[in-house]
Amino acid sequence: MRHKVGLRDGVDADRIREVDGDARAMIDQLVEVADRVDRRESANVRLELERFLDEWCSAAAAAEASGRRLHFASTVDDDARLLRDFWKGSHGVPTMRSMRNVDRQGEVYVLGTPKRSRK
Repeated sequence: MRHKVGLRDGVDADRIREVDGDARAMIDQLVEVADRVDRRESANVRLELERFLDEWCSAAAAAEASGRRLHFASTVDDDARLLRDFWKGSHGVPTMRSMRNVDRQGEVYVLGTPKRSRK
């Protein structure tokens, strides 16, 4: 979402309030897709995305009030970052960054992969 609404730099997270309308329009688009895939989940998708956007706007306001910039990610565990790795730190929204973070018991296959190459 961040790139779609023009927040490309690591310190652009604090500009979310400038593009709030665009971000909410993107939520509408994502909810439409969820509705086509599984109508039962679309309301939950909207709730989760809107909750995240509200947290993001609050974090941006808090950073601004303290004279700091809100970063998308940072190696420093403080309030000035929006996202953190799922398994470490305490400030920021826990985020899985790669397929290695997927539950190891879950099986994920790439379409077209021969069965013999699957474990």
